[in-house]
Amino acid sequence: FSTPSKAHTSVLLVTNADVTKTSQVDQKASLDLGALAGTTGMQEYPVPAAAAAQAMGYHAVVLWDTEMGQAIAAAPLK
Repeated sequence: FSTPSKAHTSVLLVTNADVTKTSQVDQKASLDLGALAGTTGMQEYPVPAAAAAQAMGYHAVVLWDTEMGQAIAAAPLK
């Protein structure tokens, strides 16, 4: 992937199978994996051990703008 900036961007796992708009992201039901590490290429984010058992319940990854409180991009997990 490629995104113009990583400023104010977190990586979230969400329970939705498809995210097409910000209102579909329930931050209370999401898992924040931390700040976006880079702006291009393949990246890996560890799932905390405490959440590993629940990991199968997450179906998409979302790049979340923490400053504006909105989704920047989303992709299904496979």
